[in-house]
Amino acid sequence: MVRFIGRRIGGKPSTAAGDRFEKTSTVAASHLIGHLSVTTRVHGITAGQWTVSARPLTAAGRAHSTLSPKTFTTTTRFAPTTFGPGVRWGAWPALVGIGALAAIVIQALLFARVDHRWWTAAVITLVACGVGFPCAKLYYVALHRDRERRGFLSAGSCIQGFLLGAVAAMIGQAALFGLPIGTLLDATTPGVFVGIAIGRPGCVLAGCCVGRPTTSRWAIWSSDRRIGVRRYPVPLIEAGFAVVVAAATLSALLVGVTDNSGAVFVASMAAYVLFRQLLFPLREDPHSGRGRLWTGGVAAGVVVAAVIVWVL
Repeated sequence: MVRFIGRRIGGKPSTAAGDRFEKTSTVAASHLIGHLSVTTRVHGITAGQWTVSARPLTAAGRAHSTLSPKTFTTTTRFAPTTFGPGVRWGAWPALVGIGALAAIVIQALLFARVDHRWWTAAVITLVACGVGFPCAKLYYVALHRDRERRGFLSAGSCIQGFLLGAVAAMIGQAALFGLPIGTLLDATTPGVFVGIAIGRPGCVLAGCCVGRPTTSRWAIWSSDRRIGVRRYPVPLIEAGFAVVVAAATLSALLVGVTDNSGAVFVASMAAYVLFRQLLFPLREDPHSGRGRLWTGGVAAGVVVAAVIVWVL
């Protein structure tokens, strides 16, 4: 455990609740594997400069025999922008936004090769992204309903929810405006994975979707906004897989080995879902084993079926 004791600097000495605090943060034994950063947040205190001491304790609450206390000076900040070392709160929306823009541009270029209504496809995709964003949050809240206590806007986002909502909106709009659905989906595929490859590193910088602590040589130091330690670089591995899928699907579309039936989109998405199930055990929040097994099995079956349909 680490006990944080803070006192406000300046003004007259005060024992008011807003001028001092004491808070204890617990660290799991699995995180004690080298250089470690422990972050805690304190609300409802007086704004200004503070002196804070961090005192390592044993599990029994006694002073630690080998770790010495640290004292530092800090300043209060606006709560939504306050995170620990290694976290850049603006990185995720910035990289996801750049990834979405890149996806739309790539889609427009590919769709224009077979249909002159590329601008209609681009507008449809923009609207679909607008639908996908709240779906991503709804999916996250539903997935973490047992421990999610934040409001809708401050809750996390799941890419599965975004893809489900955005793809459904895209198909519906394509049918409404008379665009070939299979052609649109196939043309969208490389851009989607380029967007994932650009956006996923933002998860590392923002402290979400982090991997489990490990001593592996492939580990990187990153924070989940509370504990900073060496972890499996799960978002970066996922980004690397997205690059491979983007290159493969782009090559297939440019060479012309597809029939624009949507099989490229279906197969690549199923492969992505399957790969994510294999990565989940390396994450800090691994999800249920039974859920991974069923989802992975269905995804594998879809990949095989899509390949068979394409070959025939």
